[in-house]
Order: sequence, then C-alpha cells, then structure tokens
Amino acid sequence: MNRPRSERSDAEKGQAAKKQTASSDRRRFPADQRRAQMIEQAAVHFAAHGFEISTRDLAAALGVTQALIYKHFASKEALIEQTLEAALGRQSGDALVFDASRPLAEALGAFYRAFVAGATETRMRLFIRAGLDGRSWPTKRGAALTQNLFLPMIAGLRRTAGLPALAKRPAMRGERELVMMIHAAMVFLGIRRHVYGMPMPDNLDDVVDLYIGSFVSGATPAIRALHESGADSLTVTLLAPTPEQGRDEVISPGRKHSSST
Repeated sequence: MNRPRSERSDAEKGQAAKKQTASSDRRRFPADQRRAQMIEQAAVHFAAHGFEISTRDLAAALGVTQALIYKHFASKEALIEQTLEAALGRQSGDALVFDASRPLAEALGAFYRAFVAGATETRMRLFIRAGLDGRSWPTKRGAALTQNLFLPMIAGLRRTAGLPALAKRPAMRGERELVMMIHAAMVFLGIRRHVYGMPMPDNLDDVVDLYIGSFVSGATPAIRALHESGADSLTVTLLAPTPEQGRDEVISPGRKHSSST
C-alpha cells in the first residue's frame, strides 16, 4: 500500500530528489553533448577496469540507465569503439601535425613535445588494455600513422642524410623501423609515467630533446647504410594497399615476397 507523500521518509524524499535531478540533467544536455560526456566517462572506466563489464554495470558506473546507453550507441561494443577512437585516434597523431618543411630535429621536437605532454593516464591505460584485449589500435591505424607521421619523418631523415626523395625511391621497411624507434621511445615515456607509475619529471621536454638528438645523430648514418646495402629483408616498400592486396605492404619490383618482418 502506497503511503501519502507527507509520510515518506527523508531518505525516500532524498532518493526521489536525486532521480528528479538526474532526469533533469539528462533532458538538459543536447544529444551530442550527452554522448560525448558518456564517452569521456566510459574512457576513464575502461582504462581503470577493462572492457569486460555488462551494460547494466556499465550504466551504473556511468550514472545513467541502460536505455540511455542504447539510445546513443547501438551496443556496448559500439561505445567501446567510439571511446577508443576518441581517446586513441587523436593520440595516434590525428590532432598533431608533423611539419616536414622544418629541419628534422626541429620538426621532431615540436611534434613529440606535444605528443608526450598529451599522454594522459586514461589514454595510456586504454592503449595497453586495448592491445591486451586484441583491440590493437596501432595495427588498425597503421596505414594512417604511416602516411601522416612515419613517411614525413622518413622524408625528413632522407633530406638530412642527402638521400633521394620518396618520389624517386619508395620508403623501405628498414626506414620505417628507424622512425618507429623514436616513436616507440616517446610512447614508452607515457607508459613509464602512467602505467608503471615510475617517478618522472612534470616536464619531459629535456628528455624528449635528448632522445631526438640521439636519434638524428644515429639514424642519419643508419639510413645511409640501408640505402647502400639494400638488404632483402629491409627493402619491402610501404605503399597503400589495393583492394586486391588487402595489406599495407607491397614487395619492391623484382624481389620475392619474404615473410621476414
């Protein structure tokens, strides 16, 4: 039997007020803003706890209803993918631009100082969890990362070393491995700080500059050696795949396919 409103306990009144406030908040936010807010909250939860959670528990963690999740996302998987895109898509270089027109060390410094500064705990933990769960964003976004970052870096390194431009000789696997070394070092700075919890300076610009100086001085003779030797395992060109090929690596003309990586 329902009690009159005047007889409800303070606790019941408080719960009713909270529900009314939550409902008002949901009505107050435009759909795009509500969706963005849910993605941001989901990123923090997934980074801390992983992706194995029911939509019921996820809704509770986000402070929303299951119905609201399904209103904005077709499924939990869709929410996960959009969360990773929002957090890691920009982290992979979409929001940062490598200015290949600048001297190599200067361009690397400008790009990676911003890259390292933007490596938040949520992003780094999502990066690791996504890889462990088979959601390998470096693999999924490999073509875009190669086109927007690695190839411009290779072009700059070639200019520094006095080698032919990419238009005259396609990029080689060995060159990609060279530039991935410096990229991996910058990613690992974020892992050390946000995953391992190692003590790190608040400002890592000096560390970034140290890495870049060492890279440029070492990679310049290394890329010259690659062009001089032309070793079979290092001359796989990195071109965009055709639909028939279905892969992002094309064997250089006149060379047999090699499974070596």
